Amino acid sequence: MKALGLIQTEGLVCALEAADAASKAASVEVIGWEIVRSGSQIILKLQGDVSSVTAAMEAAKVAASRVNKVISVTVIARPDPGIEKMVWSKETVVPKPKVASSPAAEPAAGAAAEGSNSGAKRPKGKAGA
Repeated sequence: MKALGLIQTEGLVCALEAADAASKAASVEVIGWEIVRSGSQIILKLQGDVSSVTAAMEAAKVAASRVNKVISVTVIARPDPGIEKMVWSKETVVPKPKVASSPAAEPAAGAAAEGSNSGAKRPKGKAGA
């Protein structure tokens, strides 16, 4: 495993701000995020080389602090292979792969043809969602 970066924030919006800032600040991969059992805190998990993860976590901390509370931030340079089970736990939500076309490129008529009267597309996922 590469260097591991973790940031624990209060709320999803704060975590999204952290992920955005981290991804823009350095070449890191978002492994995923995990909702802390209390339900209001999110742990964002990143990986990459040590210097990139360090820079990304600093940018994430600054950006997330402007939105809400940052509980903790850490960078583990060479995580022991034994903690991999904790990082890739069943609670970890993994980001979906990027889609080739952007929503802006899709014609509005396509959404109407699918029976949506608002023109907005529903996210794909579980049936009935």
